[in-house]
Amino acid sequence: MSTDPPLRQDSAPSPPPEDDEARDLTPDEPEDATSGPEDDEARDLAPDQVEDAPSEPEAATEGASEARPSEAATPEPVATVSGLSLGPLQDASLTLLDGEVTALLGPAGAGKSLLLRALLGLERPQAGTLSVADLALPRDARKIRGLVGYVPPDPTFYPSQDAASLGRFLAGLHPRWVTPPYLLLLDALGIDRDRRLNDLPLDQRLRVSLAAAFCMRPRLVLVDVPAALGDWGRELLFAAIAQARTKAAVLVADSRVHGLDALASRVAILARGRVRYTGPASSLLEQLRAYRLADAGVAPTLPPELVAVHQRGATLYARGTPPDPLPAGLLQARELDLGEAYAAVVGEALPAPRSRAARVRFE
Repeated sequence: MSTDPPLRQDSAPSPPPEDDEARDLTPDEPEDATSGPEDDEARDLAPDQVEDAPSEPEAATEGASEARPSEAATPEPVATVSGLSLGPLQDASLTLLDGEVTALLGPAGAGKSLLLRALLGLERPQAGTLSVADLALPRDARKIRGLVGYVPPDPTFYPSQDAASLGRFLAGLHPRWVTPPYLLLLDALGIDRDRRLNDLPLDQRLRVSLAAAFCMRPRLVLVDVPAALGDWGRELLFAAIAQARTKAAVLVADSRVHGLDALASRVAILARGRVRYTGPASSLLEQLRAYRLADAGVAPTLPPELVAVHQRGATLYARGTPPDPLPAGLLQARELDLGEAYAAVVGEALPAPRSRAARVRFE
């Protein structure tokens, strides 16, 4: 086994698995991968120590500003998932931090929606533990639902309900509900309060659901981004999250990366049933580099400070500080964006942004 240390693990989350194989962050390489690391442990990816909470954007509403975290405060865990097995999820673990937006990235069918529903107490896992605000699931499911705002992938409402009547309805259900910020947020998001909600297009229904989720003053907000939502609708939704967010932890599940790099301070990469990386997005990008190979068929000899993660064609992905000069066989080193970092970790790419023409209907 290689003596190289694994890529840095999150310092705060749930207990680590007992065996080395369970900690492997990178799945078996696809057929077009010509080489890669032989040591599973050497490919583990993990972030630096939990960073101080970044400064938050100004609140769009009066009620949101009072709950914002201090810039100097260290974010506290709000929700934890440890060893979750449910459907395609096998031994998935995740920690969500106060005031942080975490992007849960994974291909369709990876189990993102199941994980969100499990945090709501709507799914009963075969194994694992889940907690929100120090309350355990499934024991405290009823209390937890009062602390979690949920934006489903296809929000539907009572037939005659409009945004204003939805607010009155929710005010009777949630003791922490705040009506004035909800109405102000609807206006800020361009929602007609008097139009029947089920007549609105998907992107607007999602934003109404998002406004309602934040205005119940939750500890955790879960956003399940539908695959049917176009890029323009996603941009509007992400802008709404940035505008409405408070001290709550936010988990945004999506099968596309575009737009999330600007919204999320943390990422969780879900593939092959497990969370392969969780932590600050900046840490993931700092650890990885892409190198152009002189000969795609010849594996270069790497210095000790550089550990191969994945190879695709003439591109080698490796962790560690690029040596100067580069060793023989490596022609160029470059930084990665979030989408390419995802591909490096799991060996496959997420869908690319759609063309601008496909977004016209949302404008």
